[in-house]
Amino acid sequence: MTTSTLALVERAHDSLLVGYAAESATARHHAAQIAALRAAAAVVAARDRRDRSSSLGPVSLWDLLGRLTPELSEWARHFAVITRRMSLVESGRIRVSVREADDLLRDAEAFLARAELVIGLPARVDPTPRLAPVRSA
Repeated sequence: MTTSTLALVERAHDSLLVGYAAESATARHHAAQIAALRAAAAVVAARDRRDRSSSLGPVSLWDLLGRLTPELSEWARHFAVITRRMSLVESGRIRVSVREADDLLRDAEAFLARAELVIGLPARVDPTPRLAPVRSA
């Protein structure tokens, strides 16, 4: 396992902590997305050993994750939809509810736990942080 894989896992955990501490739904949603992206990147870094010069062109992280780890393909599809909406949420064209942000944070946490198992890391038992109250918009 490479140090970059471990660094991505650690950064994914850090993003979850940022999400739990976020006081706006948009910030919480963003942190959850970043955590999921970092977890997916860690799995790809751990699994993808092919010659990169033979690539057929750009491929989304979520497509690559689904190809390399079929057991995570449902998660890949789920987060691919979320990622496509990311710029709309960040620009304010789509509002994110507190419930949606909280659900995504929990999804990202569950995905990271599953990704760690796929990579071969031991189950990490972190005390679940408390969600910071979200201020009204």
